[in-house]
Amino acid sequence: MSLLVPVLVVVLAGVLTGVTGFGFSVLSVPLLLLVLPPREVVVIALCLVPLTSAVLLLSPSLRGQVRARTVGALTACSVIGLPVGIVVFEHVDPMWVTGLMGVVLAAYAGYGLAGSGRVAVHRHWVVPSGVLGGILATSTGLSGPAVAMYVHGRRVSARQQAATMAAYVGAVSILGLALLTLRGAVACTDLRLVAQIGPAAVAGTLLGRWWAGRRHDLLDRVTLVALGLMGVWTLGRALVWLTRGAWG
Repeated sequence: MSLLVPVLVVVLAGVLTGVTGFGFSVLSVPLLLLVLPPREVVVIALCLVPLTSAVLLLSPSLRGQVRARTVGALTACSVIGLPVGIVVFEHVDPMWVTGLMGVVLAAYAGYGLAGSGRVAVHRHWVVPSGVLGGILATSTGLSGPAVAMYVHGRRVSARQQAATMAAYVGAVSILGLALLTLRGAVACTDLRLVAQIGPAAVAGTLLGRWWAGRRHDLLDRVTLVALGLMGVWTLGRALVWLTRGAWG
């Protein structure tokens, strides 16, 4: 398989990660699904997210900005959801998982475009947000969107939001990857591909962090629209596949 498409995808996903602190899986998963099987995409995302998160957390602008209590609470709740996601990953048709990815992407995009800054989220929402993030991490590789809505709703600064999300998705991805490894779901071919495209993900993240220091309101809205369209397309693709299978 040519590496051109995966490399371009992870560069773009890295840029989004540099701006938002968590967007790697949100962008890379639906695009990689165009060229790779869903289960392989989940493993690759869980491998690369800790790498891009580390790059973010080491950047001067985000040092000391992590809200440790928020990360700890969200991660603890996600531990509950991780095994549930494993069950979905192993026993549910990949196209159902693909449809779930589409729903998550469309919901997150709608949340952002609707003006989520007007909504204050109570801290008690940390439990369902964290549990859902854990389920999505090991079933789809998309732990970020559910938790991003919570972190954003807590009205923290842009730097605190980016650093907190980077710390959370990095930690949960490591835990999810460990569980999948114990279940024998991580293949040598997956790790080889990760090693080949990992440098491109790092380069994209550095570029995104540089861009984050500049005005990027328009980029944020364009990104949300693109993610929403990808979510709708991904969901529609899964529904067509599943409907065809049901009638076939």
